[in-house]
Amino acid sequence: MTLHTTTTTPSGPSGPTIQQDYIVPPPPVQSAPQAGAFVLHGQTETTPHSVVAPAQIVDDTQALAALPVEFRMPDIERYTGIGCPRIHLQLYSTVMRGHRLDEAQMIMLFPLSLSGAAQRWFASLDPSRCRTWADLGQEFIRQYSFNTIVDVSRRELEALRQGPDETVTSFISRWREKIT
Repeated sequence: MTLHTTTTTPSGPSGPTIQQDYIVPPPPVQSAPQAGAFVLHGQTETTPHSVVAPAQIVDDTQALAALPVEFRMPDIERYTGIGCPRIHLQLYSTVMRGHRLDEAQMIMLFPLSLSGAAQRWFASLDPSRCRTWADLGQEFIRQYSFNTIVDVSRRELEALRQGPDETVTSFISRWREKIT
């Protein structure tokens, strides 16, 4: 509803009276926030119901995956770059698929399962290398494969000794075979 107010002011000591109309805008109406599709532009944004969306990994012109209104980010232990990346991927995938998220949504929220060096690595990732969940998983494993769990223990590797007639190159090759 718009109100019209009329004000009458004299233009001088003996001059004519001027009539002015002012339009008074209605008071602002506050409505409940609604979740929907959103596009991020290189920053973190908050959506209703405590869902925080990460910096996007696709072109600014492409819309990101919409999340269900009732979605809340599960409490998953964040990967810092230490530990087995395969275990983290499996846990993340299982939990997110349990919440019925599709591949695009899983990619969009993946950086929220990272922290520290791992999150910085993700932010520096070329978006063209992570168009699918399989691509992202492959890049993640490639980056953190040195942390994969191996069947040989540290004690076994420390106990491994170079033979008296064994060359250094041969010993290193044998040591590497043990860990793969």
